[in-house]
Amino acid sequence: MRVPCTVTYSLSNKSACASRESRSTETRFDRKKAKLRPQQNTTISAAAVLDRVKPNWHLIEEVVQRHAEQSRAKGMPTVESAVEASELIQRFKAEHPEIDFDLSVPRLRVFHNAYAALKLDAGMFPRRYDEHLCPDPTDK
Repeated sequence: MRVPCTVTYSLSNKSACASRESRSTETRFDRKKAKLRPQQNTTISAAAVLDRVKPNWHLIEEVVQRHAEQSRAKGMPTVESAVEASELIQRFKAEHPEIDFDLSVPRLRVFHNAYAALKLDAGMFPRRYDEHLCPDPTDK
Protein backbone atom coordinates (compact mmCIF):
# COMPACT_ATOMS: atom_id res chain seq x y z
CA MET A 1 0.00 0.00 0.00
CA ARG A 2 1.34 3.41 -0.96
CA VAL A 3 1.08 6.37 1.39
CA PRO A 4 0.41 9.70 -0.32
CA CYS A 5 3.31 12.06 0.13
CA THR A 6 3.66 15.72 -0.81
CA VAL A 7 6.86 17.68 -0.63
CA THR A 8 6.98 21.47 -0.54
CA TYR A 9 9.99 23.76 -0.43
CA SER A 10 10.13 27.05 1.37
CA LEU A 11 12.67 29.48 -0.05
CA SER A 12 12.44 31.84 2.90
CA ASN A 13 14.03 29.52 5.46
CA LYS A 14 15.50 27.01 2.96
CA SER A 15 13.99 23.99 4.65
CA ALA A 16 11.85 21.30 3.10
CA CYS A 17 8.73 19.95 4.71
CA ALA A 18 7.14 16.61 3.94
CA SER A 19 3.69 15.57 5.05
CA ARG A 20 2.58 11.96 5.24
CA GLU A 21 -0.99 11.42 6.23
CA SER A 22 -1.43 13.83 9.14
CA ARG A 23 2.23 13.83 10.31
CA SER A 24 4.76 16.43 9.18
CA THR A 25 8.49 16.62 9.80
CA GLU A 26 11.13 19.08 8.75
CA THR A 27 14.26 18.08 6.89
CA ARG A 28 17.17 18.07 9.31
CA PHE A 29 19.94 18.50 6.77
CA ASP A 30 21.88 21.73 6.59
CA ARG A 31 22.23 22.34 2.84
CA LYS A 32 24.91 25.02 3.07
CA LYS A 33 27.27 23.10 5.34
CA ALA A 34 26.25 19.56 4.26
CA LYS A 35 27.00 17.94 7.60
CA LEU A 36 25.23 16.15 10.41
CA ARG A 37 23.90 18.35 13.17
CA PRO A 38 23.47 17.25 16.79
CA GLN A 39 19.94 16.87 18.14
CA GLN A 40 18.55 16.87 14.62
CA ASN A 41 19.98 13.97 12.60
CA THR A 42 18.92 11.23 15.00
CA THR A 43 16.60 9.03 12.94
CA ILE A 44 19.04 6.97 10.85
CA SER A 45 21.57 4.87 12.77
CA ALA A 46 23.80 3.98 9.84
CA ALA A 47 24.01 3.61 6.08
CA ALA A 48 25.53 0.47 4.59
CA VAL A 49 27.11 -0.05 1.18
CA LEU A 50 27.74 -3.51 -0.21
CA ASP A 51 30.60 -3.81 -2.69
CA ARG A 52 33.34 -6.25 -3.69
CA VAL A 53 37.04 -6.22 -2.81
CA LYS A 54 40.03 -8.21 -4.10
CA PRO A 55 41.79 -9.30 -0.90
CA ASN A 56 45.05 -10.42 -2.58
CA TRP A 57 45.47 -7.37 -4.78
CA HIS A 58 47.49 -5.52 -2.12
CA LEU A 59 50.45 -7.80 -2.95
CA ILE A 60 50.47 -6.50 -6.54
CA GLU A 61 50.12 -2.91 -5.29
CA GLU A 62 53.20 -3.34 -3.07
CA VAL A 63 55.28 -4.66 -5.99
CA VAL A 64 54.15 -1.79 -8.23
CA GLN A 65 54.83 0.78 -5.49
CA ARG A 66 58.40 -0.49 -5.00
CA HIS A 67 58.96 -0.41 -8.76
CA ALA A 68 57.60 3.16 -9.00
CA GLU A 69 59.97 4.34 -6.27
CA GLN A 70 62.95 2.70 -8.00
CA SER A 71 61.92 4.17 -11.38
CA ARG A 72 61.70 7.68 -9.94
CA ALA A 73 65.11 7.26 -8.32
CA LYS A 74 66.59 6.24 -11.70
CA GLY A 75 64.78 9.06 -13.53
CA MET A 76 63.11 6.54 -15.86
CA PRO A 77 60.50 7.97 -18.28
CA THR A 78 56.87 7.27 -17.36
CA VAL A 79 56.00 5.19 -20.43
CA GLU A 80 58.99 2.89 -19.98
CA SER A 81 58.23 2.59 -16.29
CA ALA A 82 54.59 1.64 -16.97
CA VAL A 83 55.59 -1.03 -19.51
CA GLU A 84 58.16 -2.43 -17.11
CA ALA A 85 55.59 -2.43 -14.26
CA SER A 86 53.13 -4.36 -16.42
CA GLU A 87 55.78 -6.99 -17.18
CA LEU A 88 56.69 -7.12 -13.50
CA ILE A 89 53.04 -7.79 -12.55
CA GLN A 90 52.80 -10.66 -15.05
CA ARG A 91 56.06 -12.16 -13.73
CA PHE A 92 54.90 -11.83 -10.11
CA LYS A 93 51.61 -13.58 -10.93
CA ALA A 94 53.52 -16.39 -12.70
CA GLU A 95 55.87 -16.82 -9.72
CA HIS A 96 52.91 -17.17 -7.32
CA PRO A 97 50.34 -19.47 -8.98
CA GLU A 98 48.98 -20.47 -5.55
CA ILE A 99 47.56 -16.96 -5.04
CA ASP A 100 44.28 -16.11 -6.75
CA PHE A 101 44.67 -12.44 -7.65
CA ASP A 102 41.24 -12.35 -9.31
CA LEU A 103 39.44 -13.55 -6.16
CA SER A 104 36.66 -11.10 -5.28
CA VAL A 105 34.77 -11.19 -1.98
CA PRO A 106 31.81 -9.13 -0.72
CA ARG A 107 32.50 -6.31 1.72
CA LEU A 108 30.03 -4.28 3.73
CA ARG A 109 30.99 -0.69 4.52
CA VAL A 110 28.89 0.77 7.33
CA PHE A 111 28.82 4.55 7.87
CA HIS A 112 27.60 5.18 11.41
CA ASN A 113 25.65 8.28 12.45
CA ALA A 114 27.32 9.80 15.50
CA TYR A 115 24.08 11.55 16.49
CA ALA A 116 21.69 8.60 16.13
CA ALA A 117 19.22 8.11 18.96
CA LEU A 118 19.58 4.33 18.63
CA LYS A 119 23.09 3.41 17.57
CA LEU A 120 23.89 0.38 15.45
CA ASP A 121 26.20 -2.05 17.23
CA ALA A 122 29.66 -1.87 15.60
CA GLY A 123 30.12 -5.60 16.23
CA MET A 124 27.05 -6.49 14.18
CA PHE A 125 29.00 -7.21 10.98
CA PRO A 126 32.21 -8.92 12.12
CA ARG A 127 33.37 -10.39 8.81
CA ARG A 128 37.00 -10.02 7.84
CA TYR A 129 36.68 -7.39 5.10
CA ASP A 130 33.76 -5.38 6.50
CA GLU A 131 34.50 -1.78 7.50
CA HIS A 132 32.86 0.44 10.09
CA LEU A 133 33.32 4.18 9.65
CA CYS A 134 32.36 6.14 12.73
CA PRO A 135 32.67 9.93 12.51
CA ASP A 136 33.80 11.84 15.55
CA PRO A 137 30.96 14.19 16.58
CA THR A 138 33.47 16.66 18.02
CA ASP A 139 35.05 17.26 14.58
CA LYS A 140 34.00 20.62 13.19
